Amino acid sequence: MYRHIASQLILSGISKRELAEKLGISFDSLNKKLISKSDFTLDEAIELKRLLNTNASIEMLFSCF
Repeated sequence: MYRHIASQLILSGISKRELAEKLGISFDSLNKKLISKSDFTLDEAIELKRLLNTNASIEMLFSCF
């Protein structure tokens, strides 16, 4: 899982189910994307950053370190 996205979800108070709904994808699809079994589209990545209301860059959110 992308650790930075996970921590931002906690800080924002948004559940994964809620995030999936707001991104317009299924909960199952979101989970696959979060564990890298499927890729986020650029539009999804941009929207995810906006929804999390974070100053972190997209690069930081999607880094594995």
